[in-house]
Amino acid sequence: MNINIILKNKLMFDLAKCPHTLVVCKNKTRETTVKYIVGELLKQNITCIETDSIAEIEEELEDRYRLFIETETSSIEEYNAKHEDKLDYWVIIIKDISSYDALKEILMKGRAAGIHVMLFVKNFSGIKKDKELIHMFPVRLIYRNSHKRETVIVISEIGKGAKILKLDDDNKTNSEVI
Repeated sequence: MNINIILKNKLMFDLAKCPHTLVVCKNKTRETTVKYIVGELLKQNITCIETDSIAEIEEELEDRYRLFIETETSSIEEYNAKHEDKLDYWVIIIKDISSYDALKEILMKGRAAGIHVMLFVKNFSGIKKDKELIHMFPVRLIYRNSHKRETVIVISEIGKGAKILKLDDDNKTNSEVI
């Protein structure tokens, strides 16, 4: 299944292949980006959930893994191929978070369960020291108005196969696959 995010008529990334996205941007840019991405997902009939409750997401994740065990399947793709009552893909939009420990569990298990996380942060105060957490986001969007130091941290920590999307002031798109 393709879950595509398109910007300026160009395919930016497929959430099914790169399930988790980290976005570093200021408040106004964040709200605009969230609205745009939600609109793109709704066009594709994707369930988009905006929440501040990590517990709700953890509960859904555990329910899905229990279902996988009961049905002897290991992923949403395998489950949906074998059963008529299909599971929906979830795209979770989180605007800032205080505890990254709970988020790590969701990031580790979410892909197979069809739960994709988009984390929007204004700065890196809580995330920059945790390289493992940064590596859990194969797609990282960093807006130009972010601090240069934060941009360097994200780009320098990017792993093989990850994608950088840079948007300049003229809204021209420049993407690079590493």
